[in-house]
Amino acid sequence: MADLFTADELWVLSKKYPKEIALLPLPSLDEIVVEFLSRHDVFISPVSSKTGPGALTNAAMGAMGPGYLAANTHLTQQQKSAALQEWTSWKQWALSHKDFPDFKESVLQKYEQKKRDVDLFLTENYDSLQGVLKRYDEVQKKGEKQTFFAISILAVIVSLFALFGFLTANTKPDNNPSPQEKTEVYP
Repeated sequence: MADLFTADELWVLSKKYPKEIALLPLPSLDEIVVEFLSRHDVFISPVSSKTGPGALTNAAMGAMGPGYLAANTHLTQQQKSAALQEWTSWKQWALSHKDFPDFKESVLQKYEQKKRDVDLFLTENYDSLQGVLKRYDEVQKKGEKQTFFAISILAVIVSLFALFGFLTANTKPDNNPSPQEKTEVYP
């Protein structure tokens, strides 16, 4: 993308112009393989290394006994191994397919074209985009001032309540008479 704007500025601009500036990250080989396979009616995704029994499942199986926990872990490992073998087979099939190199190249060309389109949009609209960023900064500064003012008012109110509480606690009349004021009680 054009080096005309920082990453933060591009984020702000992408909120205002989502279609023109949105650029997804470069797809990985696995993502390209998944898309290629889906075009051939094979709906599979790469196996994650985090595939395994969940904490809740482990807790439930552990409560039933260590044998159940071990069986659940073994079953999960078998499922993961089978899924990994299936993914590897389909990935090898896709990579060796005669149409895959052209498909991969077209995906990468589309990405590069989108990148050029975003750069062109940023370059052609530089002045108006700078205006958008200036207005955004003004709104942010105004919001910060309002937040500071609200926090200041709240701090003053809390301080006044604390002062009032302190003064009323120290000026209450004592219900116990002083030793000189004690009255005698006759039976």
